[in-house]
Amino acid sequence: MNILFVCRKFDNVAGGMEKMSIAIMNEMQSRGHQVGLVTWDYENAVPHYKLSKGVKWLKLNLGNPDEKASWGLRYKRLKNCREYIKNNNVDVIIGFQGGGFLFGYISALFLGIPCVAAERVSPDTWKHVRKKISNRILDTYFLIFATRITVQFKSYVNYYPLIIRKKITCIPNPIYPQEFCKKENNSNSKIMLNVGRLCPQKNQQFLIKAFKIVVDEFPDWKLVIVGDGQDEEYLKELTKKLGLVESVVFTGAVKNVFDLYDEAEIFVFPSIFEGFPNALSEALAHGLPSIGFQETFGVNELITDQMNGVLTENNEDSFSEAIKYLIINEKVRRQMSESARQTVEKYAPENIFNQWDIFFKNIKNK
Repeated sequence: MNILFVCRKFDNVAGGMEKMSIAIMNEMQSRGHQVGLVTWDYENAVPHYKLSKGVKWLKLNLGNPDEKASWGLRYKRLKNCREYIKNNNVDVIIGFQGGGFLFGYISALFLGIPCVAAERVSPDTWKHVRKKISNRILDTYFLIFATRITVQFKSYVNYYPLIIRKKITCIPNPIYPQEFCKKENNSNSKIMLNVGRLCPQKNQQFLIKAFKIVVDEFPDWKLVIVGDGQDEEYLKELTKKLGLVESVVFTGAVKNVFDLYDEAEIFVFPSIFEGFPNALSEALAHGLPSIGFQETFGVNELITDQMNGVLTENNEDSFSEAIKYLIINEKVRRQMSESARQTVEKYAPENIFNQWDIFFKNIKNK
């Protein structure tokens, strides 16, 4: 098959959507499919994650992908993408997020090519993202034009309008199993870890304030925050204001975060909304007992309270009490660590990529 992926921007973006779409592209290409990628990027763009050389990447190189485009610029982008589609005999188009899907759909209008909308956020995202009601409605109901829609958890399906539910297929993200390589002398490292973009969604401001409550009682524990983003300077200033400079470590974006998972004892993840929480899934694969909000979709799918972690209310006292509980109870942490590894077994990569392979082939055959 010839599969075309459409995404907005890949240039040095270390997000979960970029990571997973690249993983799917690389795997489909290795299975013998022709894979193309269209993004809004400049010609010199470089992906944060390794993209197979076999993937044909069209960087539209028209305008700044971070800025709102004029109608003329949008037309030029659509025209170039349409030419690519026609010249490469594309069998199926998959657009990641609403913008990617809509762009791919319009580019292929009247060409008879099936278009897939890959939803990468939870259906409750609108509660937390400021956007005009009209735009929210359009984003949802444009999915009517999709040949198929993919979501990441079965529980998400019932939150979509009834008219499009029959088009929805659930394919979760793959979770790569990890060997337990934590050294014996590191079995009580007194490190809690957070991985994610430094932004309001990931809620590191809340985490630092909750950690302040903890560190006053357990001053030998450290919080390591991995990632970069718009809130970086603000969060560092907050850390200074709360007197936590010696207790909170900012690493910036790290390409290979696995060593940090192995060094940590607890994973803390107060994200407000998610699609499929990749950082949380990786932490569980490394056997890290994890703490998150019971109301956050995706998080409450992966964390089973008191089994592989703790689900809390969305307030600093509840979250800090959960951290203290795991700090004090080393035996509980060891038990949760083993359960965490078992949690992710059903998301084995071979199983997930087989689902994608079958999914694409079924679309073509229909």
